[in-house]
Amino acid sequence: MNRYLFFFIIVLFIGCDKTEDNIFTQTPDERLKATANEYREALFSAPNGWFLAVDTKKDGAYRLWMSFEENERVGMLSDMDATFSKAGETSVVPCISSWRLKALLAPSLIFDTYSYLHILADPQGANNGGSNSEGLISDFEFRIVDTDNGGINLIGNYNGRLARMDRATPEEAEKVVQGGLKKVIEHHDEFLNSNKFPTVEVDGKRYLMRPNFRKTEFAYVDEEGVLTELAVGSYLDFQGITQENAQSNVYFFEPAEINGMKVDGMKWIGNKYQVEINDKTYELVDNLVPPYPLNFGYNQTFSQLYMNPSAMVGTLTDPFMSEVYTPAYNRLNGRTRAIQEMYCKFVMNATIGKPVMELGITYLNTSTQKSFTAKWQYPYTLNEDGTITFTDREQTGSTNEFYYEMYMKELPDFFCSLEYSHYDTGESWANVEKSKIIPHTFKIDWAENKTQGLTGNIGGMFRADREEMYLAGQLKQ
Repeated sequence: MNRYLFFFIIVLFIGCDKTEDNIFTQTPDERLKATANEYREALFSAPNGWFLAVDTKKDGAYRLWMSFEENERVGMLSDMDATFSKAGETSVVPCISSWRLKALLAPSLIFDTYSYLHILADPQGANNGGSNSEGLISDFEFRIVDTDNGGINLIGNYNGRLARMDRATPEEAEKVVQGGLKKVIEHHDEFLNSNKFPTVEVDGKRYLMRPNFRKTEFAYVDEEGVLTELAVGSYLDFQGITQENAQSNVYFFEPAEINGMKVDGMKWIGNKYQVEINDKTYELVDNLVPPYPLNFGYNQTFSQLYMNPSAMVGTLTDPFMSEVYTPAYNRLNGRTRAIQEMYCKFVMNATIGKPVMELGITYLNTSTQKSFTAKWQYPYTLNEDGTITFTDREQTGSTNEFYYEMYMKELPDFFCSLEYSHYDTGESWANVEKSKIIPHTFKIDWAENKTQGLTGNIGGMFRADREEMYLAGQLKQ
């Protein structure tokens, strides 16, 4: 048996044709060079130039416009000045660089001399708004991955950053030289200012989807009640400034995965943004506040609430302002002390071994121009309905609150009111005697941001017995 198998193998080898058939008419190097030449011709075949969007690691997408010349020079403009003024007028002042298309392991588009692309990749954060020693983490040498819909997909040779090139239309090129790269972002800011929390509801669950330049943000509460937040690099087309009553379409470098669903960009259709999810179209609707519960408290997502009245005009409303803040401010101001800001934060009180809510009021001594902070701490109970009741109030022993509580009592009384049978500013807090404690119960929830230009998440502490009476502030972790 083995002998027959041996002879079979010998015959098989003898029967093999040892001549080499080359199915390609060109060598690999020749094919690579030919492909590179095809891309070179494509770069020259766009008479209105190209848009290049690159997804930096630190800051998301930046978009440039480029015009390639056969003498291996390229003129470019950038949208850097829309968010980083120190870069100069990058959207109107051209930058000239040299470029090459080399047949490396794959055809690679290389920008040789210092340009707006190099500024994005500069490790000195002062040059681009990134962090020192890293910058924004970008690329200026790209290998070409493939083409689709007349555009070119690329990936950075050094940092692996994704990039996309698209041909500009005559109308877009005209807008570009008028500063369009910056103007399209400014136009989109108008949408963001009037639509704080664009939301999509899918199968009864609400998702925050904030279409944006640089990065588009997503947030939702998963099945375990955990808040999940993510962002993907994104960039705008020019529809917002080339069409009447329109916003720009938003493009991603790769789809965003949201709770098992994929979102691949956002289109402006009619007068709203729309997204495609599982072959269905959904409209983004402004929710006014985040579309998920606020976790605010000790060891929660947010534990601090800051209020700067001068920076929150419109968000801080009556009756809180007229009945609580303004009377306290005016009375304290009569003592040459002007309230500057307030905070509420949940901290651990080591003495009682329990968390408390601390109220801090920072005021300026207008005579000495020095600031001081008065502090009170409030023990509390968490109720089954999700509300919180502040059951008492203690000073921290500082003269800042001991001397001046009587002049701004509406503010510390807002959370828990006290009446005293003995309170002598010539003594100390230890000698104070309380005659009555009036706890107040609050609902903690998001508050609507009504202040132009105010950023961040806004939370509110709403009196349960009078919900129109609430304190709002910027949330911090």
